[in-house]
Amino acid sequence: EPSFQLLQRQDLDLTIVTREPGTEIGQLLRQEHLVWAQARNANLHELETLPLAMFNSQCFCRSWASNGLDALGRNFRIAYTSPSLSAIMAAVSAGLAITAQLHSLITPDLQIIGEAEGMPALPSASIVLLRNSNTQTQVTETLAEQIVDGFRL
Repeated sequence: EPSFQLLQRQDLDLTIVTREPGTEIGQLLRQEHLVWAQARNANLHELETLPLAMFNSQCFCRSWASNGLDALGRNFRIAYTSPSLSAIMAAVSAGLAITAQLHSLITPDLQIIGEAEGMPALPSASIVLLRNSNTQTQVTETLAEQIVDGFRL
């Protein structure tokens, strides 16, 4: 289990991370469902083996996706992996893969797919704010309060 120090990069004053429920550290901003998404009209969900674009194997979202597909007996392969969300979303937008991400990260060019398309339901994840106690100032605290307010909208 990653420690607070590992999650909080020391060169950052504030960090927003996604955590598995029950493992939250820092301040909970909100819980949000993960959803499946693909490029509009890509119809990748109809393939015998689903091509997935996901974060690395340490990401709990990836294990949630794999476990859900396994439970339904759906074949899949990890077609693309990257530590970069924008790289994953570029592969999905290009129609090369399906991904499972937080609902708020799904851009208008993508189509959310679910149980009607034979995809498993996915749980909710926790979005949390971490503060670096070594660099806290009134400025960073004011910014943190703005972030917290923004997540309430």
